[in-house]
Amino acid sequence: MSTWNPGTTDTVDAVFDAALEASPDEVFLDFSGQASTYAQVARLIGQTASLFEECGVGRGDRVVTLLDNNLDAVVTFFAAARLGAVAVPVNTAYRGEFLRHQVADAGARLVVAESEYTGRLLQVREGVPELRTLLYRGQGAGFTPTSSGESRASMKASAWPTVGNKMSLRGSLGLGSIAMRVL
Repeated sequence: MSTWNPGTTDTVDAVFDAALEASPDEVFLDFSGQASTYAQVARLIGQTASLFEECGVGRGDRVVTLLDNNLDAVVTFFAAARLGAVAVPVNTAYRGEFLRHQVADAGARLVVAESEYTGRLLQVREGVPELRTLLYRGQGAGFTPTSSGESRASMKASAWPTVGNKMSLRGSLGLGSIAMRVL
């Protein structure tokens, strides 16, 4: 067992990489019986970090997440950390002004959300001037414009496996398909 040394600084990313090197085939996470090894999660983290980079995320940026408790929530946290960005998880029950305030206060240009929460985000979009990209996950992630003003934003990519003309994230964000919307 290792002990804490106040003179050393380790990042979350470095600690994960050390565990990956020591035990790549050991189970790192288990969500509802779906076990994922360090190596599997590391692959997802790398793919997700690449997607975040494609979306313009870099050191010091904030990535708001509006995700249920699942593998993707953990992967987005580590992917943001890998880039030197900060993951800002937001309570999935928030709506209206509560949600707008959290996203605007974070100053995030990117939000990653469950598809069922995208309508809430789009309703407060006007009050979040920095927000540029919404990545959303879920079964059949795709976008159907509604009367809430969504048509003014263009869809950059619809469903897996491409973002623009680039291959991206087969199987990640971890459990479902993903779509991207440039706002």
